[in-house]
Amino acid sequence: MNLYNLLKRGFGLVRVGKAVRDARVATTDESRKLAQHYLVELLGQSRGISAKVAQFMAMGGEDSALRETLDS
Repeated sequence: MNLYNLLKRGFGLVRVGKAVRDARVATTDESRKLAQHYLVELLGQSRGISAKVAQFMAMGGEDSALRETLDS
């Protein structure tokens, strides 16, 4: 793995970590839903296990917009 790919993966993990934190510390329902949508979108764009995590999150939720995020 070259340095560019390593940095790209690291940056992606930082973005996912920030999205998780934002979803956890959200104070209103609206901000929490926005953070969850962003997290699912990030995970859905990735490959492997993180894509499966996004699918699992969308599958169990009551919010149909999360599933639509993965479909687009």
